[in-house]
Amino acid sequence: MTQTTNTVTIKMAVKVNACEISSSVEAGRGVLTVVGEVDLSVSERLDSAIDAALEACATDAELVLDLGGVEFLDSAGLRSLLRGAKAASAVDVRYAVVPSPAVTRVLEMACVAPEILGVRDAGSATTAR
Repeated sequence: MTQTTNTVTIKMAVKVNACEISSSVEAGRGVLTVVGEVDLSVSERLDSAIDAALEACATDAELVLDLGGVEFLDSAGLRSLLRGAKAASAVDVRYAVVPSPAVTRVLEMACVAPEILGVRDAGSATTAR
């Protein structure tokens, strides 16, 4: 019996104020890359990008948020990350965040346990495929 694997590739890029959000989903695995400042003016767009990436991911797949290029994260951005983790759990998609030093600082100040967001080191965004 031959098993066929469907590969779907979706790429999207959105730039809002001082933030750029791009995503790709390939073979059910998503990578959402965020660069710049994530604040109240960007959080709604980040929510939408996370939702779209989760919809494109297969069940039991993985969505990695590469935040290595994020220079600033406020409470609205943190809310988006936490909301995304909850949404991923609801659709059985593994969720992981690769933080920048600025994001790590906010997570520590807010006492967000690394396990809640599946925090990984910087090399994980591209090598975890």
